[in-house]
Amino acid sequence: MDVNGLRFLVEIIESGSLSAAARRLDTTRSNVSRRLKTLERQWRVQLLRRTTRRVEPTQIGAALCEHAKRITGELDALQGTLDSLGKTLRGHVRVSVPTGLGQLVLGPLLLDFAKLHPEVTLEVTLSNRVVDLVAQEVDVACRIAVTPPQDCVARELARIDWVLCGTPEYLAEHGVPKRPSDLVSHSVLTTPTTAQRLTMTIESRTQRHQIEVVPRIQCADFLFLHRAIASGLGIGALPRYIANEGLEAGTLRALLPGYRFDVERLGDRLYLITLPNLYPTLAARALIEYLQQRLRDSAALRRLLSASEPAP
Repeated sequence: MDVNGLRFLVEIIESGSLSAAARRLDTTRSNVSRRLKTLERQWRVQLLRRTTRRVEPTQIGAALCEHAKRITGELDALQGTLDSLGKTLRGHVRVSVPTGLGQLVLGPLLLDFAKLHPEVTLEVTLSNRVVDLVAQEVDVACRIAVTPPQDCVARELARIDWVLCGTPEYLAEHGVPKRPSDLVSHSVLTTPTTAQRLTMTIESRTQRHQIEVVPRIQCADFLFLHRAIASGLGIGALPRYIANEGLEAGTLRALLPGYRFDVERLGDRLYLITLPNLYPTLAARALIEYLQQRLRDSAALRRLLSASEPAP
């Protein structure tokens, strides 16, 4: 089967229209339409249903597209390996990392990797959304969770500590919580919840508390939550890599030492996640190994993420 034809089919389906495919392929819409008709005659199947504005794959077209992605991906990985033998590493890697973690910890590592390998191109997405690696065409993702997704390959990179904190000014005005139940009387800033009230799980070595609070501010971006807490609007749990600077400078104060906060909801492990692909590109493999090595070998990075547990 024509490999170029498979690539062409993927381009059209992912573009969503013949005009968009023509722009991606740097050709005309009429050329795209003519080549599509040629493919359908060669393969003796209808690949797409055309409307005035969009194209939709037929059942067999969609099945061929999925096979085409795997086939061309494996061929690209093979070609990358052959091209890189004894030569400069090259390739394209799509990476997704959480916003705050990407800005403060992983971003600098990705930039260092790019400097080491100038022939590798990186497409980096900073997002806190749970990413569908297939739909978003992501090669490597980093996510904080208790357990990783079941249908992916996950490598634990580091432990993540969470710190409940507030400013000295806020605490002077509203009091310092001495026990988990004291949080009910405080302004709590947290990640989004589906209900108006949030049940926070707080654990010590011997006890487990569930405290119901009404969040004053909710946001999925921990950099924004840090700004809100540092502004004296309330108290909240932050990952250590965000809270560290304020804690060391004295602009933030850690609260309820000896407790762990909402681990099930917030996550306590940093995972590097990939699809179960037998043939990842050489560039993707190199990035995976680089991140694993840097987080394994750098005590400073491990302390930035977790004060209590060493990274594996």
